[in-house]
Amino acid sequence: MMTRSRASALLFGGSAAALLSAHHSALRAQTMAPIRIGITLNDSGLGPVYAQEQGYYTKAGLNVELVPFSGAAGAAQGVIAGAVEVAVVDCIQVANAYIHGFPLAVFAGGCAFSKQSPTLVMVTEKTSAIRSAKDLEGQTVGVVGLKSLSSSMATEWLRINGADVTKVKFFELPFPDMNTALQRGTIQAALQGEPFLTAARADQRPLGIPFEAMGKPFYVNVYAASRTWLTANTALAHRLAAALYDTARWVNGHRAETAAIESRFTKLPIETANTMARNTFATSFDPQLIEPVLNIGAKYLLTERPVHASEIAFTV
Repeated sequence: MMTRSRASALLFGGSAAALLSAHHSALRAQTMAPIRIGITLNDSGLGPVYAQEQGYYTKAGLNVELVPFSGAAGAAQGVIAGAVEVAVVDCIQVANAYIHGFPLAVFAGGCAFSKQSPTLVMVTEKTSAIRSAKDLEGQTVGVVGLKSLSSSMATEWLRINGADVTKVKFFELPFPDMNTALQRGTIQAALQGEPFLTAARADQRPLGIPFEAMGKPFYVNVYAASRTWLTANTALAHRLAAALYDTARWVNGHRAETAAIESRFTKLPIETANTMARNTFATSFDPQLIEPVLNIGAKYLLTERPVHASEIAFTV
């Protein structure tokens, strides 16, 4: 029979062992060279921030430094220039780097498109006579980039829904300016993103969700690094990916808590962060979710030649 003193010794011994193990993990992380991750301070780019805030890096024995960039293109350039080891980017940026001899590779999924919670929506003013994609013939549509995945999906959505795309004019505008341009009549519709969708909800109505035109599940963004770094640090990249997926599972189930973190880091009003559409974070890596984006990229000449998932995916 186990005595109370023996049971207590085992209990506290086990607790001490767990604490000691955690302490050793923290020490290893402190002495390890940091993994610098390039991030963007928007909803889809905050996965690494949530991981840091919730201690998932420390649990995995990782030393991570977050480096903010103004956009995903800058973060991709950061990997190429050696300013960061890892970046949150989209597959088109990885494909173009690969084509030009910079061997970036995707090793983990970032955010996956969810039609239940779309963060990019084609909208028009509530008083507008426009009701369908075909009604946009002869009109001007605002997009955040004339040669981008979002503008290509807007074109695909128009085509699939019966519009003659050659009769639609696209006008490049940053997200913060689109609502004003709609009010003034400078544009008649906009592919608008959060949090600006929520800000103008009372004055606008949706026409459609262009990313549904992809027709398949896909990654909105991914984690990429140089193939050289991934080859030399495969085990480390595996631990990082596992920590990010643990984070994703927590994020997807804790919207209120993540809204508070997003508000603090992006300076969004907490009311907006709580009510706007939010991205769904990927909990695994499936290279097939890269392929639809690459296909659209080739179709609309976002890449100089077709690139396949097998060329830019790296299993860790």
